[in-house]
Amino acid sequence: MILLIAPFFISAQEHRTERNDTTAADSSIHSLNQFFKKGKFFAHARSFVMTTINKDALSDYGAWGLGAGIGYESAMLKGFQFAVSGFFISNIASPDFTRRDPQTNTLSRYELSLFDIENPANKRDLDRLEELYIKYNYKKSHITYGKQYLNTPFINQQDGRMRPTMERGVWLELNEIKNVKITGGWLKGFSPRSTVNWYSVANSIGLYSVGVKEDGTPSAFKNNLYSRGVAVASLQWQKKEHIKIQAWNYLVENIFNTAMLQADAELPLSKTSNKKLLAGLQLTHQNKIGNGGNADVSKAYVQPGWQANIISSKLGIRVKDIAVTANYTGITNDGRFLFPREWGRDPFYTFLARERNEGLGNVNAYVLLLQYLPKKKNWQTSIAAGYYDLPAVTNFRLNKYGMPSYYHLLTNVQYQFSGALKGTSVRVIYLYKGNAAGQITNPKYRINKVNMHHFNLIIDYWFGKE
Repeated sequence: MILLIAPFFISAQEHRTERNDTTAADSSIHSLNQFFKKGKFFAHARSFVMTTINKDALSDYGAWGLGAGIGYESAMLKGFQFAVSGFFISNIASPDFTRRDPQTNTLSRYELSLFDIENPANKRDLDRLEELYIKYNYKKSHITYGKQYLNTPFINQQDGRMRPTMERGVWLELNEIKNVKITGGWLKGFSPRSTVNWYSVANSIGLYSVGVKEDGTPSAFKNNLYSRGVAVASLQWQKKEHIKIQAWNYLVENIFNTAMLQADAELPLSKTSNKKLLAGLQLTHQNKIGNGGNADVSKAYVQPGWQANIISSKLGIRVKDIAVTANYTGITNDGRFLFPREWGRDPFYTFLARERNEGLGNVNAYVLLLQYLPKKKNWQTSIAAGYYDLPAVTNFRLNKYGMPSYYHLLTNVQYQFSGALKGTSVRVIYLYKGNAAGQITNPKYRINKVNMHHFNLIIDYWFGKE
């Protein structure tokens, strides 16, 4: 009902501004009353239908989640403003998520994550306090303290479920130098997608699948890690839309460090041509910090001597609104690439929805991507085909989650409505992941991983921001 009625109701209102434009200038505010009155409300509703079909007699899954939220962002007073928001989710239809597949003893992988992975039986208490922060703005820069959304290469919203991942801490963005952006902060907590609670940095690691240790026994780091927080720093330089270079560093105190250098270019092939060369390169290095999270090696997140090295690249061409790229990611056999899945998705050029290469080493991934991204039209479409050459599922040192080699076919179509339905978008995702590892006798390495079809229908409505 919200999705059907709200667009027509809102379209009749006088104030139809985007959230980024809602803050009033200091000179127009002379009292606390004006400070509150000139702030703006924003709202979001989402309907999410998800289905997974596994081959043979393995269990199939389907679910429908519906949710809505509202928030408020104040105007600025002497550079200060604040925001607060919340969201609730309703489980409209789903199977019994506590029931395990009889062959593999596993739970739903994707559909359960629409709701509360910490409590599969929870179908009612699905609300979350989200944004709650105070921000100080100075010229083009700002600093924010509290609960907020961040989008960085490794810590990001990963907004592929009912609600995205959020962070708690202090975040600084400096934009006073031409073509240069400096960002960074200190994070003390997370509320990962597919959860309804807030967690400390240490306790947020392991809410998703913990996989196995390098000897093949179940990992034991969940609720056994110690870390004061995460320090993030970045330096970004961009020359118009042609070249962007960025360096990022993530120091998870007492556990590990991740450093990434990335360069992207979009260069016209000639002054008169509408064709552009697309190129990108990422270099990532990881190493252990402190005791890896716990002095007891059996309960640590990373092992002594651990390191990981990743290279990712893309090369392609753009002709008007169509872009085609060939993408590659290589993870060396030095060790597994590790980064808590609860905090964000992989930033590599070969990332495709519904699978990651986190927890893997000795990887060669190849993706051919076709995108139609018109700047002034409502349609956006992408088609991708990927092949991921992974270690054997029994190579526990380099395969944390028992993921076999696979090929990945993905279609993603999105439409933004205009007119009376402005603010509404519909997105359809279909993908197939096929087994590329030969004969796999144990079905636990197939269910929800390979030989599966997966479908999403997502309807969003935004009022007050996009």
